[in-house]
Amino acid sequence: MQKATRIILTLLLFLLFFVWSEVIRGSNPDGYSLYFFDVGQGDAALIQRGSYQILIDGGPDDSVLTALGRVMPPSDRHIEMVILTHPHADHYNGLIHVASRYKIDRIFMNDMGDESPTYSEFIRRIISQNIAISVPDPSNVLFLPLGATLEFLWPYEAEGAANLNNISIVNRFCYVEKCALLLGDLENDSQQALLASKPNKIRAEIIKIAHHGSRNASNSALLQQVAPLYAVISVGADNRYKHPHPEALAIIEETRSVMWRTDQNGSVEFWISRGQLELIRH
Repeated sequence: MQKATRIILTLLLFLLFFVWSEVIRGSNPDGYSLYFFDVGQGDAALIQRGSYQILIDGGPDDSVLTALGRVMPPSDRHIEMVILTHPHADHYNGLIHVASRYKIDRIFMNDMGDESPTYSEFIRRIISQNIAISVPDPSNVLFLPLGATLEFLWPYEAEGAANLNNISIVNRFCYVEKCALLLGDLENDSQQALLASKPNKIRAEIIKIAHHGSRNASNSALLQQVAPLYAVISVGADNRYKHPHPEALAIIEETRSVMWRTDQNGSVEFWISRGQLELIRH
């Protein structure tokens, strides 16, 4: 009996140590998780380290709340930063629901919008909750915990003002020389201008393909310069736009990157730590 008791106690102690280690890792991990959520025909991505979050776009509806609930600690109702890449409904509608559920410290967004009732509601919600608003400059670099950076690469002032896709905020997130480039809905002409203006600032292991893989938003020259290991297309199943376009898929395939489509594969998570980049959920 004493031997059996010792074995049980040893197993319990081992289990306790394992659980405690996971709790410590989850609350203070040596790295970041980068999620691309399946929110239908829209975009929503999350950069997360423990209880620190940056949400980039919110998708077309409240499905982003389900996605956030699956990966954020249950007690965490605080998102440090939100980035709205551009004022189209498939990017901001979900943020109205996020603002009703979570405390948001700051939102980065362009100073252009539309006159729709839903966008007006989005602005009203931001103002009523006293969320700080910042309009990013394409030279801004934010320094994040653990020495990670989030750099704003686009837009330039008045560039593509007639086309809201072309004022998309483009970000590059980097941690320990592993980077992810998120293009919003930037179209070909502005992608070419981005490549010309910052050819040494767009290399990344992960790329979020622009505009759900549309025909006019997959620039071959830019993708070759990025040279990604992974290409993520945020797109809705059986969408009426027929995204992603076969020509866009062919251009992406030329990079020999691993392609991930949220319409076929669902949400995806990347774990970025010191010397490691891993696709850990599929």
